[in-house]
Amino acid sequence: MRTSTVRARPRLLSAVQAGLAAGLTAVAGAPGPAVAAARPAVSGPAVSAGSAVSAGPVSAVSISAGGDHSCAIEGGAAYCWGNNDDGELGTGSTGTGSVIPVPVTSTGALAGQTLVQIAAGDTDTCAVSSAGAAYCWGRNQDGELGDGTTASSSVPVPVHTSGVLAGKRLTQITAADGYTCALDSTGAAYCWGLNAEGGLGDGSYADSSVPVAVDTSGVLAGQTLVQIEAAATGHTCVLDSAGAAFCWGDDTFGEDGDGTTTSTARNRPVAVSTGGVLAGQALTQLGIGEYQACALTSAGAAFCWGLDSNGELGNGSTASSSVPVAVDTSGVLAGRKLAQIGAGAGNYTCAVGATGAAYCWGANGDGQLGDASTAGSGVPVAVDASGVLAGRDLTQITAGYFHTCAADSRGATYCWGDNTRGDLGRHGLTGSSDVPVLAGPQAPSAVTVSPGATSAVVSWMAPASLDGGRLAGYTATASPGGAGCSATATSCTITGLTGGTSYQVSVVARTTAGVSGASDPAGVTPGSAGPIVSGYRGSKCVAALGGATAPGTKVVLSSCDGSAGQGWIAGSDGTLQDGGARMSVHGASQASKALIELDPCDGSGGQQWNAVSGTLVNPASGKCLDDPGFSLTDGTQLEIYTCNGGANQQWRLP
Repeated sequence: MRTSTVRARPRLLSAVQAGLAAGLTAVAGAPGPAVAAARPAVSGPAVSAGSAVSAGPVSAVSISAGGDHSCAIEGGAAYCWGNNDDGELGTGSTGTGSVIPVPVTSTGALAGQTLVQIAAGDTDTCAVSSAGAAYCWGRNQDGELGDGTTASSSVPVPVHTSGVLAGKRLTQITAADGYTCALDSTGAAYCWGLNAEGGLGDGSYADSSVPVAVDTSGVLAGQTLVQIEAAATGHTCVLDSAGAAFCWGDDTFGEDGDGTTTSTARNRPVAVSTGGVLAGQALTQLGIGEYQACALTSAGAAFCWGLDSNGELGNGSTASSSVPVAVDTSGVLAGRKLAQIGAGAGNYTCAVGATGAAYCWGANGDGQLGDASTAGSGVPVAVDASGVLAGRDLTQITAGYFHTCAADSRGATYCWGDNTRGDLGRHGLTGSSDVPVLAGPQAPSAVTVSPGATSAVVSWMAPASLDGGRLAGYTATASPGGAGCSATATSCTITGLTGGTSYQVSVVARTTAGVSGASDPAGVTPGSAGPIVSGYRGSKCVAALGGATAPGTKVVLSSCDGSAGQGWIAGSDGTLQDGGARMSVHGASQASKALIELDPCDGSGGQQWNAVSGTLVNPASGKCLDDPGFSLTDGTQLEIYTCNGGANQQWRLP
């Protein structure tokens, strides 16, 4: 007998929709065996519902959208935003939410811990550390925090590690409405919390405030699990290493995917049908919503099953199905390969393509599809990429109740949809958004990079908004290789680069509201520094006066001695650089006798130089670098003058 009842969830399906269960249809062909023969092994990292799998370059961000709040891990620390009625933000308080990301308390249970994956549930949040331990915070009425109590907590508490988790190293976690599940490094599954719908999968309907093992006496016997997802209604699914899916819990609308429906929720796993459209397919990733489930294959195709009241199955109809159906590929998905999928509790589904674009389908009353409308769609539509997503490659996507969040390859996070409780994490945004908005601090801008022989001086402008946070510093990183530098000012020097190698350098801001996305990258190619020698007297070189690099420093004639200020690099951008500063015509003047000095890069024509027949021509003025009066006196400031081929306009570059 079930020992507890499912509590009311906000804004979910009405009882009227239960009548849709009678209209369930199955795809053509009888359900096949539990596991298809000779299934190829699934490669790549496993993923939980709370943190979507990376679809491209590995990002430092793990992001998860929950009921009315969202959370992300950046640099091993957790940040949350949105509703906080039950302490789900983990800040040590309840009742006061946040419209910007705020750091989860890192003292107490999380002291010294590096978090690697996070899962936002309905009113609670859980995370896994690099050491394989789990921590939860928020509502705990049904034991969903797993600490052996039913006392809620506004700070992280450790999940109980005696009993079935003794000696286990957890790798994934997923948070639902009233219960939580996790996988360990051996591929075994555990759940805890509310069990009225059999979502714990242990063969009972009894709640548990400590982890219990999912039953492996039936279809999971001998299986190694690589992903687990839990949904709001007590509906749980897993994926095994052979590419087969299994589900248990609520099956009112066929969301267990085995070709049947039942009003008695299953408390043990059943195999998702591998007949019909899944015949011979290897599944690689799952996304579970409240009453629907979806999966991707190794070929990047999507399939869904369960309720289809709003087009959440994506096949162009609103006919529910108790076996998988193929998501429509005749429109925006034509020729596209999907890499990660997430199903929302608010009757919609989203996915990220292998090229970094996002697509969604289903209900859209709050703009959760992100296509600049609130019109639902029974087939995939493209998430708007004309605003903050322009030029960005998304690597993760997570669908909550009525809002969606994503992360890009540079570590920036974006959200769209319902914003009633600050779900989107955007300071100053008072309503919902049907297009993506940046969540958290903005990135630095206007990055410039000046090469040295094996180094580069990086400069940038501070972010336009820290989203309510306080600046802790900046980090600039060069790719390839990952060499970097950190600073609290807006400049630093990256060392250890290889001369002749081209790099792209991006900068992030570290703040108390999280780590910003990376800036647009700036290119640089370090090179060998050397003197610019006068053709009139080989003993004289071009130098920055006194070896200084400050703006306005005179560029003069000086005896060649290899001292500071005489090591020039011809930049790939047409500039001549010394110590990160550019040789510049004063005021970008085009007049003869305009003096030469050092200045920071500003992109002006006064900083460009072309080597032509031994001369250095400033193309903006058409005039040449000139040693006035054929001077041999050290300290004589150089100038530009009409090109005349004189010996005082001849220079030998490094």
